Amino acid sequence: MNGLLVRIYRARWSYLFLLPSLTVFTLFFLLPILYTFFISFNQWSTLSSPKFVGMKNYMGVISDAVFWKAMRNTALYVLMVVPSIVVLSLIVATLVNIKTRAQNFFKILYYIPVICSGIVVGIIWKWIYNGEIGVLNYILSLFHLPKAIWLGNTSTALAAIAVVGIWRSIGYYMVIYLAGLQSIPGQLYEASRIDGASELQNFLYITLPMLRPITLLVVILATISTFQVFEMIYVMTYGGPAESTITAVWQIYIASFTQFKFGYAAAMGFVLFLFVFLISLFQLRYSRSEVFGS
Repeated sequence: MNGLLVRIYRARWSYLFLLPSLTVFTLFFLLPILYTFFISFNQWSTLSSPKFVGMKNYMGVISDAVFWKAMRNTALYVLMVVPSIVVLSLIVATLVNIKTRAQNFFKILYYIPVICSGIVVGIIWKWIYNGEIGVLNYILSLFHLPKAIWLGNTSTALAAIAVVGIWRSIGYYMVIYLAGLQSIPGQLYEASRIDGASELQNFLYITLPMLRPITLLVVILATISTFQVFEMIYVMTYGGPAESTITAVWQIYIASFTQFKFGYAAAMGFVLFLFVFLISLFQLRYSRSEVFGS
């Protein structure tokens, strides 16, 4: 006990510098999460006080067919977006990492979609996908290809939104990969060139293995982010057509701000959190032996 107190005393300045960040985290993240967890066991709307109902909300979520359809759509969206983000952002980062006069220009160009408002991006892409005056259908007509109602067709709507999600996210993960690429020692490439290795061999046997921890980080961050897709759904399809683009966060929004079932929405939120947590944990455990060699 005395040893613990001594260590705390010696690190007192470290804790002091951490205090502002811990205060902000507690007030704006930890306490709202705990309060939401409390609300998930209550029946509550803005017209009444919270009423404890135990596991009723969670049992309702488990038997809610619409919510599980939303979870299925979310999983499909994640499967379309995450692998594409990993591959494309790595390719873009590798190309941008080549020393040229226009290097900084291309960095900015690829990063612009990240800093654009999600609402603005959704409106622009909704116009691009428009069945009558959309740019995409106009380009198809130039090649005498049939037009399509991209956002009005149940077979293409979710994929169309996934394309937007990929386009908007590449720049963010490109920056992460760039940091990883620039941390690889140049001596490794010099030694391999002396041994006669080609650029492709350098990429396969040096770049990719050295980027395994970065790739794991990108996969986990992209998975968490794509499970929370909402803005594009709200702006572009509003969950349609025929519920083909409803997602888990969309259903939480509907339950909260349309049906005013805040306790039920909180329960759905924690079910979603459990799924994301388990998937992230699986990714860490599955990749641990390859990334960290254990």
